[in-house]
Amino acid sequence: MLTRKNDAPLDFDFAKVLEQSRDNPVFYVQYAHARICSVLRNADEQGLEISDAALTGANFSLLVDEAELSLLRQMVAVGLWAAQMGGRALLAVPAAFVGMMFVGGALGISGIGIPFIETGIVVSVIVLGALIAGGIKTPVAAGMAIVGVFAVFHGYAHGAEMPVDAAGLMYMAGFIAATVLLHGVGIAAGVGLSRVNIERMVRMSGGAIAAGGLLLALA
Repeated sequence: MLTRKNDAPLDFDFAKVLEQSRDNPVFYVQYAHARICSVLRNADEQGLEISDAALTGANFSLLVDEAELSLLRQMVAVGLWAAQMGGRALLAVPAAFVGMMFVGGALGISGIGIPFIETGIVVSVIVLGALIAGGIKTPVAAGMAIVGVFAVFHGYAHGAEMPVDAAGLMYMAGFIAATVLLHGVGIAAGVGLSRVNIERMVRMSGGAIAAGGLLLALA
């Protein structure tokens, strides 16, 4: 826009802007916005205040547990990797993660024991970060299987920590909605960066995610 002459014609493709495909980054912004609105609506229905004033006064210093931070890194990493692979993986990989996370959450709530949960979460962060950093693109089915295994650990950790007075389905719906939101953040970031030809930033983000996992493993 800034390099055009003021009398040069400007073509604007409305069909492309409205297209719901991986070729249209606007679609992912709209998708993420819709998910955010859903989270806000559900919070309002449950009487939870998440206004600017409430968030400004929130004590984010409580978010210091490395396991929790690893979960956040993992969820964003899934979106980044899906965006990096593109094609059917863009939606199939995050969908596989959410589906298997639901299974893991149900196992955690039911009290069925699964060993090495924290180790599995840490390994998932390292592996996903390394895949992104290396620009490794697997077949869609393989990518779904990889994130699906990791999602079981992720979901189990949430399910096992469910408060005793919480409703199971509502609790699971809450952390699934948060996961979808963070996947959307990862997808939007990955697609946006690749569209402006700075793929290296995506790979650097993957390296940072893997490094965070390694630090946690060595702690």
